[in-house]
Amino acid sequence: MLADYQISYLLLFANILIVLSLIPLAYESTILKYTSNIPYSTLVGFSVAYFIFMLSTAMKKYWFHVFIYFVGFLVVMYMIVSKKEFDEYHTKKKVIIYEEKK
Repeated sequence: MLADYQISYLLLFANILIVLSLIPLAYESTILKYTSNIPYSTLVGFSVAYFIFMLSTAMKKYWFHVFIYFVGFLVVMYMIVSKKEFDEYHTKKKVIIYEEKK
């Protein structure tokens, strides 16, 4: 059986993995400028969750945890802002291609 401190470290490790897994997603979407397969509801849900995690860990003064959640929050907010721009870019590109085919 795991002790309480081992469970808390395991949860922290899982949260670090979640944050780190978002960084390559944001990088790839920046390079490809393609985000239409990522729904806004997912990004908003992630941002709200990270904000709640930041507040709860800041109240307990767990500053390392606050930093991890802040990085996750920034990555998700970047993806929300860039999603609008990238979706508009691809919409304009499709319109131009469609008009050239006429």
